[in-house]
Amino acid sequence: MNTLRTAWAMFFVLALGACAPHPGIAPAKSALMKDGVIVIARSVPPVSEVAPESVLAFLPVSAAHTGVWLSIQSATGNIALMDGETMINAMQGEGIQKIKPTTYHLLHKQRNALWYAPDSYFEQRHLAVPAKGDRQRFRRGALGDFVLYIDKDTPIHSGPIWLDEIGGVRMSEEDLSRIYYRLPVGAPIEVK
Repeated sequence: MNTLRTAWAMFFVLALGACAPHPGIAPAKSALMKDGVIVIARSVPPVSEVAPESVLAFLPVSAAHTGVWLSIQSATGNIALMDGETMINAMQGEGIQKIKPTTYHLLHKQRNALWYAPDSYFEQRHLAVPAKGDRQRFRRGALGDFVLYIDKDTPIHSGPIWLDEIGGVRMSEEDLSRIYYRLPVGAPIEVK
């Protein structure tokens, strides 16, 4: 019962406090309407300019990247290693058109990675399909000497050929080595 009284008392104090004049603010104007309703209103404050950097959301922000990042142009097959707005290297890739345009972040990079062959790899070659996790599914050399993963299923690799089963982007080993040693894990990879 005491908590109910305390709650009502607090509500009453807050309600009266909300209607009370505050220091530094123009006093409230009150008027009695013809139907008996009391209106308490304050004048609208003047509009002030808001600095763009103080806005947290809802406005498009410049997507300029800082540090080393990778730019991939799907339409042309061009790949550019960038440092801020400066191009470090320009190169070509194969299979880029199949990657969804968005901004990725380098998930993982590895030398001499093994490729895990899916069922379709064995079925298309009329081979017996090994059990999931079997050692026969792991293929050395299919991804080449350098591999960058932009997500768990999409490699940028230097394999000897580009196959739909491997997917991702295939580049020359020389070009990919330049990217591999310069691009840190977590760096942006922008696919347009």
